[in-house]
Amino acid sequence: MEEEFNTSDKFNRFSFQAKMENRIRSTSVTDADQNILLKPIKTTISLTFGNEIYDNLEKLRRLATVTGSFLPREMLAAAELTENFNILSQFSCDCNIQTGETIEWILKSEIRSVTYKSLQQEGKLLEHVNLAPAFRDEFGRLLFQFLLNAKEIVPGKMLSSELLELSNVLSSIGEIEGNIGQKVKQILQSRSILDDYYQVPENFIGRENELKTLANFVENKNYRGRWSGYLVHGQGGSGKSTLLAKFCRKVIDENSALMCVLDFDRPGINADDDIWMLNEFARQITTQSASDIMIPDKLKIIEESENYGGQASGHLPEYRSMRSQSLPNITQIKDIISEQAQRPIVVVLDTIEQVLLHQSWVSLQIWLDRLYDILSPTPVKVILSGRIYESIVSNNIEVRVDLADFDRKTAIEFLSRHGISRVDILKLLKYDLIPLRPLELRLIARILNQGQLNLEELIDDIQNGNGGNLCGEYFIGSVYRR
Repeated sequence: MEEEFNTSDKFNRFSFQAKMENRIRSTSVTDADQNILLKPIKTTISLTFGNEIYDNLEKLRRLATVTGSFLPREMLAAAELTENFNILSQFSCDCNIQTGETIEWILKSEIRSVTYKSLQQEGKLLEHVNLAPAFRDEFGRLLFQFLLNAKEIVPGKMLSSELLELSNVLSSIGEIEGNIGQKVKQILQSRSILDDYYQVPENFIGRENELKTLANFVENKNYRGRWSGYLVHGQGGSGKSTLLAKFCRKVIDENSALMCVLDFDRPGINADDDIWMLNEFARQITTQSASDIMIPDKLKIIEESENYGGQASGHLPEYRSMRSQSLPNITQIKDIISEQAQRPIVVVLDTIEQVLLHQSWVSLQIWLDRLYDILSPTPVKVILSGRIYESIVSNNIEVRVDLADFDRKTAIEFLSRHGISRVDILKLLKYDLIPLRPLELRLIARILNQGQLNLEELIDDIQNGNGGNLCGEYFIGSVYRR
């Protein structure tokens, strides 16, 4: 009977511990509550296995707090503990177990945040960083960097994937509301406006001069009494959108301007629909600001004067009915902009040939003039991009750039970064068969990397103009420039 009682008692204690851990995991539990809840767990473990087990478990928690994923044996070795089923059994309750090629553990965030604060208060964070196993994943690397030297973390220079992981790190240790955490959240929020339009390729190369002239254009604060324009044009595949993606990402990362991107190649974007464009302009600007102004879904911005006759492209009755609602007006948007230390407004208008095709260039100029009048004296910089087959007439356009092909050196580096051997690159360029534009070079690299066609066969196809199945993709890109 005594043995049965002990077994039952032990089972009840485990159940009690599980309930306590579930309460700790609740998002509504505060740090103070967590510390209170951990005390009964200590008592339970101490009563069941003894104080030594609890002390050893605390060693493991502390080391796991300052690293990412780990192998249990490595963690035991770092804590100078021999393998013990009871310790690992208890410690597994504090961890998420990841399966794959190797089984790795990672400390749960609710345990990490409490233990982190304890180490911080005791001044023992760095001591445990030096004792913990080497990091095995991106989470561990960023945590290690933050704990060792947070000042060296520059969120603006990090990829979005790194920022998301850093956000996870900071959240897990309760530092997301600190200076770095706030910067990470701001950059991720600002970058979200580009996600609908641009993706910067990892192998971006060249265009240094164009990036420099774009930066100079935006930074030029000479007041001209009107919006100023920068036109970049070139054939399809010359890298116009990629150039803009790189530049826009740099501007947002450096927080040097407020940006709005409109790509007229996207369905539903109409240069004659001035109300929609103001709507989208306001959405993107408020996304980049710290303002808590709530913008309604359908109409983000309205002009105070009823004299502004917006062309709503078939939706005019709906927009008219919305004018009577309580909506944020243009003054509120202007206030947001004025709070941003007079940073310029950059409006990117991509695929501008669609505007010309639909004979909407005059309407677009009127919209830009009106936007400038509303936001003055904040500088409004307009970057236009597209395949221009006819002249765009405007005194506001100050810079015109024809995006040329890559030079030979840049083309070699471009193909090399896309996995083509230098020998094959030199053979290919020897025949002078293809234009050295990014699109054609990327398609060539893709064909060769697929391995279905060797270089000699590819050159023969291009020379003879076969455009067969294997090279069809290249010729489609070559003919249609897209």
